[in-house]
Amino acid sequence: MRNSLLLLLVCISFASSADLWWNTKKGTKLYKKGKYDKAQQQFDLAAAANPASTEGQFNRALNLARTGKIGEAKQILGTLKFDNPAKAAELAFTSAKVSEYEGDAAVQKQDIGTAKRAYTEALQQNVNALRGNPLHKGALKNAEITGRKLAQLPDQKDDQNKDKNKDQNKDQQNKDQKKDQNKDDQKKDDQDNKDDQKKDDQDKDQDKKDDQKKDKDQPKPEQPKEDPAQANAAQLLDKYGDDGKDLNKPPVGKAKKVNGGKDW
Repeated sequence: MRNSLLLLLVCISFASSADLWWNTKKGTKLYKKGKYDKAQQQFDLAAAANPASTEGQFNRALNLARTGKIGEAKQILGTLKFDNPAKAAELAFTSAKVSEYEGDAAVQKQDIGTAKRAYTEALQQNVNALRGNPLHKGALKNAEITGRKLAQLPDQKDDQNKDKNKDQNKDQQNKDQKKDQNKDDQKKDDQDNKDDQKKDDQDKDQDKKDDQKKDKDQPKPEQPKEDPAQANAAQLLDKYGDDGKDLNKPPVGKAKKVNGGKDW
């Protein structure tokens, strides 16, 4: 009976180990291809087959971090503690990778503050991994990579100054554009005034020409015809002058005798 129970436990353990190995292998293959959702399914199956497996938990955490689920990844790693220096170094190395992924995502979002904090955490975790295992090649390599990423981040003060200068330049550009627009509007108004004045002058000239043409075309009044009687009177006045003589009486003087007539 005891031997049968022992054999059953060995078979279960072997099956669990087989599932852990197989699911981990499939998950790792999918992870390398960037198929993180399908890889997560395999890593979850591997962890369920053997919850005590640190490799299964590490794989789950790394894949979650790759999909942007940093909080869940850190939560998984936060439940793990090891007295063994080698395993503690592996935990520190995995935690460093999670923080590095967090920093990479922050850089993509241009969140420099979060990226700086995440890279600093990753660098410190790699150092912790090297303390537990000085021969950990992955931690040594990633420490150098994370250090370069951290050094390449722009200073936040510089970013603030750049943003401030950018805003100031934008304000100045808006002012210049407004000023130029005002100048253009003033030029347009001046040109409109000149055009209006020119049009007024042209209208005045045209009105003057029209008036002159109208006066020219208008017929002149006919001169009254001279009365023949008045013409004769004018000739008599010119001849005798206007000295008070009565033109209706004969001229005063001695009467000439008429032959054959009597002298009364």
